[in-house]
Amino acid sequence: MLHPSSMKGLRPAPLASLVADVRMRRILLDVSPPWPIFNPSIATDGGGFSMIVRSQNVRYQYGRLRYDEQPRSISYLVKLDSVLGVSSVDPIDEDPEDPRRHQAPYLGFEDLRLIQLKGRWFAIGDSWELGPNGNPEMALLELDGARVTRVNRLVGPFQGRPEKNWMPFVHTDELHFVYSCGPLIVFRYDQRTRGVTWAALSESPELTTPFRGGSQGLAVEDGYLFVVHETTYYEAEVRSYLHRFVRIGFDLRLNAVSRSFTLTGEMREFCAGAAIHGSELVLSLGVRHTEAWLAVVPLASALDLLEPVSAS
Repeated sequence: MLHPSSMKGLRPAPLASLVADVRMRRILLDVSPPWPIFNPSIATDGGGFSMIVRSQNVRYQYGRLRYDEQPRSISYLVKLDSVLGVSSVDPIDEDPEDPRRHQAPYLGFEDLRLIQLKGRWFAIGDSWELGPNGNPEMALLELDGARVTRVNRLVGPFQGRPEKNWMPFVHTDELHFVYSCGPLIVFRYDQRTRGVTWAALSESPELTTPFRGGSQGLAVEDGYLFVVHETTYYEAEVRSYLHRFVRIGFDLRLNAVSRSFTLTGEMREFCAGAAIHGSELVLSLGVRHTEAWLAVVPLASALDLLEPVSAS
């Protein structure tokens, strides 16, 4: 049985204490407006990488987010070389004819995850402007470089529920999304209707806490590897995120989970991307909602942290 490894006031081990070789690198970008950047989502792109990075007019103070004006997010497409050096930065050019016409408390797409399918690039994230109900909903962006060619509104399964953090992955040459891990709910993207259909539903009885996205899914020997997060509170009820590796089999059933860990030891860190580069796993994460970081670990070491779980 998996038990939560964190309680109020207690932090789990950093990943560096579980894996012998962890290399951290902060990503610094010159963006305009000069807002903080965070929650990057990295993906392998030929011999290098592509990455979407979020920027927002936000301040992080005493463990909480502060805004001096209406919150607005801008996303950037960042190209990196094989050694993770930044080669270009371009703002994501949102389609002026997209269907986002509703007034909302937050503007712009949030936490876009980058995914490639058959040579085409997509990004999935949430937007408060898509629907009339004042809740965030999921949007799948079709990309041509940094230009958005189409915005597809993805309606979730539960009416009125705020939707965030769907994890994309490619299964049987089709785009899929992990909606939740306990129970495990997987959707398939229907390119004809540009909507989602149910692909899998299974219970995960050994999970004692709900896990949410998280990174994209990466194909590995025994299925698909993801990084997920769970929420905890400590020190005056400040919200914090812990991470785990999880593996979903090719049968779309959860089969392994790691113990929880932090990447930086900070209260507020959020992993939104992962990529395999040779024998290494590159994780992209935001820290304190104001910084963008990369963590590089041996892929084999990350997989060794997984512990089998049963699903029904």
